[in-house]
Amino acid sequence: MNRLKPRKSFVVLLIVFFLLVACLITGYTWGYFSGLKNGRTSVIGKIAYAEGVLLNLSSSDILTELRPNFPEKLNYTELLTWESTRLNYTQKPIENRTTDPIEILKRGLGKCGEFSIVYVSICLANDIPARLVTDLVIDHMWAEANPSKDGRTWVHVEPTDSCVRIQKGRSIYDTPTTVDNPSYYAKKNFEMVFSFQVSEERQVQIVDITSFYSP
Repeated sequence: MNRLKPRKSFVVLLIVFFLLVACLITGYTWGYFSGLKNGRTSVIGKIAYAEGVLLNLSSSDILTELRPNFPEKLNYTELLTWESTRLNYTQKPIENRTTDPIEILKRGLGKCGEFSIVYVSICLANDIPARLVTDLVIDHMWAEANPSKDGRTWVHVEPTDSCVRIQKGRSIYDTPTTVDNPSYYAKKNFEMVFSFQVSEERQVQIVDITSFYSP
C-alpha cells in the first residue's frame, strides 16, 4: 500500500502541471488576440481621424479663405517659408487642439499634426496636389506634394522640421535634408505608413506607402 502513495502524488503533480500550462496558454492566447483586437481598433480609429482631417482641410470653404493670402502662387518649398513665418512649434500641451487650418494659423502654435495640416491646405490653395502622411503605429504626421501634378511623382516634405530650420536661419537642404528625403525617418522604424489624398469627387484615397519610408 505504501508503494502506491508516491505514484498517486506524481499523478496529482502531473495533473496540476498540465492545468497550469493550460491556464498559461489560455491567458497568453486571450491576451494575444485581445491585443490584436485593440491594435486593429486603434488603427481603424486613426484612419477615420485622418480621413476627417483631410476632408476638412481640403473643403472649398477653407481653400477659399486661404487663397487671398497668395496673390502670387508659391511653389511647394516657398510655402514652407510662408508657413514658418506664421506657425511656431511648441513642446507644451496644446489646449483645445483643432484640425482647422484657419484656426491653427490664428493661434500660431502647433506640433507635427498642425504643421502638416496647414502645409497640405496651403499647397491645395496654391493648386499643388498634396496629401497627409502618417504612421498608424508611431504618432507622427508629415506630408507629400506633387509639384509636377502628374499624380505619380510624390515628394516627401517634413513641414515641422523644415519650418523650424527656416526660423533658425538654416536651409531645408542642410544634411539631413527635410524635403525629398524618405530616409529622414530611418531611425523611426515606421511600420504602417499611409497617405491620405482627396480626389476631385471628394473621395479619400488611402495608399500604403510603408515601403517608401522603410530602411
